[in-house]
Amino acid sequence: MHVSAHGEHLLKLTRIGMFNCYLVREEDGFTLVDTNMGGSAASILAAADRAGAPIARILLTHAHTDHVGSLDALRVALPPAEVLIGAREARLMAGDMSLDADEPQTKPHGGFPRIVTRPARTLQPGDRVGSLQAIAAPGHTPGQMAFLDPRDGTLIAGDALTTWGGMTVVGMPNWRFPFPALATWHKPTALRTARALRALEPARLAVGHGPVIEPPTGSAGRGHSRCRAPPRVLGVMILTSTGGRAALSCRPVARPHNPPWTIRGAAATMGGTLTGEKEHLSTMTNNGDMTEIPIDTLAETENYTIWSAAEPDGEKTFHIELGPVTAHFFTEEWAEFLEMIREAIEDKEADSRDDVEVELDWGSLYFARDEWDEFVQLLAAL
Repeated sequence: MHVSAHGEHLLKLTRIGMFNCYLVREEDGFTLVDTNMGGSAASILAAADRAGAPIARILLTHAHTDHVGSLDALRVALPPAEVLIGAREARLMAGDMSLDADEPQTKPHGGFPRIVTRPARTLQPGDRVGSLQAIAAPGHTPGQMAFLDPRDGTLIAGDALTTWGGMTVVGMPNWRFPFPALATWHKPTALRTARALRALEPARLAVGHGPVIEPPTGSAGRGHSRCRAPPRVLGVMILTSTGGRAALSCRPVARPHNPPWTIRGAAATMGGTLTGEKEHLSTMTNNGDMTEIPIDTLAETENYTIWSAAEPDGEKTFHIELGPVTAHFFTEEWAEFLEMIREAIEDKEADSRDDVEVELDWGSLYFARDEWDEFVQLLAAL
């Protein structure tokens, strides 16, 4: 298990490169946030021992197996440790999959293992656990919670967001790491949660899957500033003729910029999803079956592609391939994006610039003059 430090209070513990849990340092020891997959207990205990403090309590964001998998083993090893989880999520951990009347009537997705341990205390939004403040974060599951550390502005968001392969609202498709999206209970609720968490303007973002997003360099000592994503590199996808659209290469176009991470439903993943003449995209449903998602190529230029997908739940999503970055949009965000781009196209000042920046909620896209001209051509073909 890989251990990395983030600020004075946070240690990230990562198993097989993609499953995170966290140790939060308090005066009486550590608060362990989530327990990772089954078989992680010994590594978690060793990490706390090396860091020089005991685990005083176990705090859970939600009840999926990759977050509670080692709970029973840790409870045996740490009898004094208090176990805490949100009151709504405690029902799921106990095996109660029923939904409240005011909740979306969609069956919870993902793996909820049989857990013997019962929480010593259940939480409501606003409750404190050591230094951490509990924040409602439903969507991925009905009762997921996030936890904000006001000492330095760190937000531990569970699976409300992922940062693996780009900042993504968890219900959005991320073809490089699809599992959190596949296990998400209700996507519109997940989007509302992402907006609410964004409004907190955390200084550091820690999630269940993906790297910790750190404050910009030089912000230390000025209070915690708004969290920013790593610099993005936009590439131009160059397709070559090999009897089809099977080959591509990327010419990177680096731009030195750290856009603020914000969320409005649009998201990005690194790694283009080559579509070409395909009419379906194979993916996995929530019950593990393979299914074919119909896709429709809407516009295409030599280097860029716009396509839409009919999701298994009936929702339509829109996607723009720009080399190693693919931008994903819900329908309402797509309409807003098109309106913004059309205003930019009509901006005469933009016509005179060598570079054009398109600032989105998850970051920014940068275009050299010839790239922007091709992007305008792409949109004109819609």
